Amino acid sequence: MYLEFQVGSTLQIANELVRCVEEISLNALPALQTMHLDGWVLRFANGYTKRANSINPIYDGADNVEEKIRFCEEIYRRKHLPVVFKMTKTAQPENLDSILADKGYEINSPTSVQIAELGNVDSSLLSTCHFERSEKSRLIRDEISRRQNPPPRNDRLCSYDSSPNAQATETLTEEWFAQFCRMNNIAEKNKSTLWQILANIDLPKCFVTVGNDGKSVACGMSVMQGQYIGLFDIVTDASFRNKGFGKQTVRRLLAWGKENGARRAYLQVMENNAPALQLYSQVGFTPVYQYWYRIKN
Repeated sequence: MYLEFQVGSTLQIANELVRCVEEISLNALPALQTMHLDGWVLRFANGYTKRANSINPIYDGADNVEEKIRFCEEIYRRKHLPVVFKMTKTAQPENLDSILADKGYEINSPTSVQIAELGNVDSSLLSTCHFERSEKSRLIRDEISRRQNPPPRNDRLCSYDSSPNAQATETLTEEWFAQFCRMNNIAEKNKSTLWQILANIDLPKCFVTVGNDGKSVACGMSVMQGQYIGLFDIVTDASFRNKGFGKQTVRRLLAWGKENGARRAYLQVMENNAPALQLYSQVGFTPVYQYWYRIKN
């Protein structure tokens, strides 16, 4: 179910919205292995990122919570992985956060989840985007465009950049992957796992690279499910930051999302990342909820 939600409302964010975004974000970047435990989703990916190697207590269950925690601790330690819980205000059971705190699990990496309406993307700019896509995806896009009514405009979202320096492809390429790993300083031991995660995405996706004088200076990716497009791993070369290349990347990804029928975008940004928070605010994203990790030392 994709909920109707107006960004900027003073009403309390519905728990259903949090669960919806949590679900689709799990689908967007699939772990290499997933296990279900009485409403909890356990993810494993050779230790690459907390997000892909964490326990997600999304749904309520009937089993004893102490026994579930012990089971999780045993299986993660057996895999030589830290025991990491990904928490939101809707985590189940409701007192799980305090239970974990009492057991010595400490808060790590508080993260803001933000949403933007795509109603004011300037459609005239979409024709300037260079998208490499299959004939099948083009037909799907055209059918979505034919059926869908234009969403309402939201003047808080700025106009979209038409710079020809940004290129996008709907297929994971070795070139994009190499540039992403370079800019993110991905360790050699993690590259195979990362490639598997990205290659296993079974939803519409877009990989963007922004160039400057023949050099790749920024990149990012997005994944679409239903009316939502998720933005992930936006990164700019350290030598080219604060020059607008990150914003170009975001705009390209959002333009691709609207072209393919998305109405809203979401992203996750750590709360101590001031430059990224400022960028996403300028583009039109609004914080809607927070997640954090509980990790036992």
